[in-house]
Amino acid sequence: MAITKKEFFQLFKSVKSIIMIVVLLVSSYYFAKYTEQLVPILELEQTSSWYAGGLLIILLLFGPLFVMSLSHDVLNRELSERTMRFLVTKTSKANILFGKFLGVWIFWFVCFTVCYVITLFYSKSFDGRLFLETVSLLTYLVVITLLLSIVIKSPQYTMFIGVIFGMAFSIFQMVILESTAWYSYLKYLMPLFYMQDEDFKFLIVFLQAAVMYSMTYFIFKRTDC
Repeated sequence: MAITKKEFFQLFKSVKSIIMIVVLLVSSYYFAKYTEQLVPILELEQTSSWYAGGLLIILLLFGPLFVMSLSHDVLNRELSERTMRFLVTKTSKANILFGKFLGVWIFWFVCFTVCYVITLFYSKSFDGRLFLETVSLLTYLVVITLLLSIVIKSPQYTMFIGVIFGMAFSIFQMVILESTAWYSYLKYLMPLFYMQDEDFKFLIVFLQAAVMYSMTYFIFKRTDC
C-alpha cells in the first residue's frame, strides 16, 4: 500500500528517527551486555526473560515519548496541509487510516525486532510471551498516537502535548497502579495493569488498541477534509 510505504520511509528519513533508533540499539546492546555479566554474579538463573524484559522496560519508560514525538502529526499533518483532500479522492478513509497505522507500526516493529535480535546474541533463547507483550504495548502506543492526532487538529499542539504525554504517561501508569484513591479504577485503562503477571492478560491490551482504533476511525470518518 502506497500510504504505508510513504509513512514507513518518511520516518526513516527523519533525523530524530535515526537518533532514536541509535538510542534503542545502544540501550539494547548495553542492557544485554551487562545483564549477561550480572546474572552469574547475583546467582540468578539465566533466562531469556531477563534480556527481553529489559527491552520491554525501555519501551514502557521511553516508548510513549519516542512514538509520540515522531508520529504526533501522522493524521493532522495531512489535514493541516490540505493533502488529505487529495488522498480521499484516491481511496477511502478506512484505507488511509489503516495505511497510516500500518506504516508507523511496521517502523517501530522493525526497530524493536532488531533490538530483540541483539538480545538474542546474549540470551541464546527467545521468550515469545515477552515479545508479544512488547508488540501489544507498541500497538497501543501507535493507536493512541493516531487518536491524539485526529482529536487535536493542529500539528504544533500535538507536538507539544505528545512530548508532555510521552514523558508523563509511564509515571502516570505507575502512580495509578499504586494508588488506592477514588481514581484508582483508571488502572483498568492502563496497559501496564495487564502486563504485571506472567500470563496472557496482556492480550487485553490488543483489545484496548482495537477500541481506540475504532474511536479514531469514527472521528476521522466525520472529519471534514
